[in-house]
Order: sequence, then structure tokens, then C-alpha cells
Amino acid sequence: VQVTPEVMKKVVDKENGSHYLLSISNIENGKIVVTEENLINPQQKWVKNYEVQPGDVLVTARGAFKCAIVGESFPKAIASLCCSFIPSISHA
Repeated sequence: VQVTPEVMKKVVDKENGSHYLLSISNIENGKIVVTEENLINPQQKWVKNYEVQPGDVLVTARGAFKCAIVGESFPKAIASLCCSFIPSISHA
């Protein structure tokens, strides 16, 4: 999902956010690392189209190549435009 700065101000919720917004900076050494800074309350269309699931592969769409696999116990998250995701076979 592409989130403008104006929209980001409306959806960011470091205390009660339901999802993490994933970007290039969240992929470190093949792992997905998130903090409360990434917590948002996403629009429903984002959940429908960009929510990652266990087994999905995240790949950076810009900058240095990075990739990571979403783990089974990973919290709810939305892939930003900078992170493409390849759905796992189980929910493709």
C-alpha cells in the first residue's frame, strides 16, 4: 500500500494500532523487525489487499535487495509499497 504523509498522520496509533506497516527498514538480515513506531489502524481495503500472512515472502521493491519470510506467529501487518509480497501457496 502507498501511504501519503497526510494519511499516515491519520492512521498511526503507537498505543492501540491493530497492524504493523512494513517497509524496507523493517527487513534486517532476513528477519522482519517491528516496533510500536510501525503500529497503525489500517483502512479496510488495505487489510483486504495488503495484509501479509504466515509463509508470505517479503521482497524490497526499491533500494538494496532484502527479503524475509513472514513467520507463523508474526503479528498482523500490512506491506507498504516499498515491500512487495509473494503470497504463500496456502492462501494464494
